[in-house]
Amino acid sequence: MDNLLHDQMLESPAERQARLVWEDEMIDESLTSVETEGVVPFAAVKAWVASWDTDHELPPPRPVRPS
Repeated sequence: MDNLLHDQMLESPAERQARLVWEDEMIDESLTSVETEGVVPFAAVKAWVASWDTDHELPPPRPVRPS
């Protein structure tokens, strides 16, 4: 059985409600972070990681604010 499914079967209604409130807060926090700080595009992260251990290592990519 999937651990997540198993854990959800074991939580009480009060625990489920508390988890759902926490999840909602984390989603709101994440969306606010994207709006204010932006996101790092995957292609930039991929290029940066690919440059590790080379003679031309790239600096860490910076977040880009959505338009």
